[in-house]
Amino acid sequence: MNLSESIKTLSGVGPKRATALGEMGIKTVSDLLHHYPRSHVFARYSTIPDFREGDKVVFQATVMKVTRIKHFFIVKLMDGEYETTCMFFNVPSIRAMLRVNGSYWFWGKAIIPPYRGGFQLTNPQFSQREPTGIFDSGAPVYPATKAVPSDMIAKLIKQVLNACSQVDLKQVDVAPTDFMHPVNAIRAIHFPEDKQQLQRARKTLKYIEIRDVLQRMDSQKQQAKLSKVFCAVGRDRGGNFYSDKAYQPFDIEFTGDQVRATLDIEAGLDSHLRMNRLLQGDVGCGKTAVAQWASLYVANCGMQTVVMCPTLALARQHYESWSRLFMGTEFCVGLLTSENSEYCCGCGVIIATTSALSDKVEFDKLGLLIVDEEHKFGKDQKDKLYHKYGTNRLLMTATPIPAALTATLFADLDVTTIREMPAGRGKRTTRVLLPGDHGSVPLSGQIYEVFSRIEGPGGIEEAVHVPFNGEFRAVCHGNRKPAHNAAAIGAFHRGEVKRMYCTSMLEVGIDNPNANTIIVHDANMFGLSQLHQMRGRVGRGTDDSYCYLLLDTADEVAHDRVRFLETCDDGFEVAEKDLELRGPGELAGNRQTGLAEFKLTDLVSDYRLIKRVRKDLRLC
Repeated sequence: MNLSESIKTLSGVGPKRATALGEMGIKTVSDLLHHYPRSHVFARYSTIPDFREGDKVVFQATVMKVTRIKHFFIVKLMDGEYETTCMFFNVPSIRAMLRVNGSYWFWGKAIIPPYRGGFQLTNPQFSQREPTGIFDSGAPVYPATKAVPSDMIAKLIKQVLNACSQVDLKQVDVAPTDFMHPVNAIRAIHFPEDKQQLQRARKTLKYIEIRDVLQRMDSQKQQAKLSKVFCAVGRDRGGNFYSDKAYQPFDIEFTGDQVRATLDIEAGLDSHLRMNRLLQGDVGCGKTAVAQWASLYVANCGMQTVVMCPTLALARQHYESWSRLFMGTEFCVGLLTSENSEYCCGCGVIIATTSALSDKVEFDKLGLLIVDEEHKFGKDQKDKLYHKYGTNRLLMTATPIPAALTATLFADLDVTTIREMPAGRGKRTTRVLLPGDHGSVPLSGQIYEVFSRIEGPGGIEEAVHVPFNGEFRAVCHGNRKPAHNAAAIGAFHRGEVKRMYCTSMLEVGIDNPNANTIIVHDANMFGLSQLHQMRGRVGRGTDDSYCYLLLDTADEVAHDRVRFLETCDDGFEVAEKDLELRGPGELAGNRQTGLAEFKLTDLVSDYRLIKRVRKDLRLC
């Protein structure tokens, strides 16, 4: 049997079942073998009075009652004079499947829930026949559908494993000698002899899975580098003279990390291979200054830089900042938005929104594409100019990314990290306020107020209609026209208003060194990394600053989670904690390529294994 054969060649798979399996992504024998169990049942026979907490038990009982409560069912079971209950979630047909007074075999995990006495099983397996083959070894429980139940998948996999010879299964990849042989690992992950063998099999297949993803992404990285650079910057165009010249307009002293970042970028631009680099760092660490240095270096070499921004407000802010920096140079700065489609072709730097992606827009000598807040763009948007002009690319993110994610999701990029913060910053204090303490917030200076919603109770629109000492308040949120938001941000930046009401759009690059206080309502509705990004909008000057996180819940778990920010002001530590609590989805943004390919690997708990694979591949 060949692993690339269609599942239609298997006994018991007709056209309808083949279609149902195809909808699950199972089209070949290989797909079937790599459809891994989500759990295993290592069970023992038991009676209801012999249940022990956490045991996987197999028992026979009579259904006494089936009760529906909202979206779940409670099934009361009797074993002689002893009683237990099963809870079934997302099984609307359970009444038809379990008839009252019927006798069934049940198997699953017995627990004692905190809200009621006695043992309970949640979504147990059941059958009218006594189950077999789940005692001496682990019985697999597969992700399944009504058309293709778990036991059917198990039968098909057994059929494949029995029909496959060792030669057939050698098409499976190999692993290092200190792991299981992959052929044995494939067999063991489906039908393990014991829990130890299952653990070894999972570790082996995780290794292979991680290695395949990293090798593929590294190959993409090398291919991108080797593709033709249409507008090479090159050392012969600038060299150290232009590198030193690029520092001259700055009235600040670069930190050590910033200098190292410029050296990385200079090396990439001077190479005749394309640069494709991620520049990451904590909010306020000076990434924008590094990007400005890079654009000035490119301009000195006779090339153009396009800086692509996700919002009009950020584009205008960058346009003003770049214009001030370039004022004493021979280069001009252009602004390209939907409202301002005319730009100077001779500009050294063009600040743009996604209008730069229009087919009507052409650039003469595009030497560098800078994508700010890269996680706010789709892959196609980030790739269009990069591939069209064969240019160098610098992606920037203000969301610090834990090493576990960087090692996988960004394996196709070179990564430069800035951890060192500029000197002279004031102290930033974070306080978490519980319900009832919200009135204790001291108010002075310019203040951001962030809301989790626009309309409804506790939203911006409600707050705007509450009188506040006769002060005018700027309002900025996604339902307003971009021009109105830009005007509000401008008025706040110029000090014409003391208070700004906004949503989480604040986290995307709004910079006002004079703002010294931020108040976040319903802080429990945001992730830790989001909250850290928001508080990064204050404390950008020399004065002390304050962040007040207002909670609107009695949930102690939410309190403890947000209180972490009172003692931690390091964005990388916050990101690690957020990864631990919420998983990689939010931090990963739209870079789902590596994530989607992992069936077994968890980026948090398997980080040591990821490091081992990278070392074996010599990627670190």
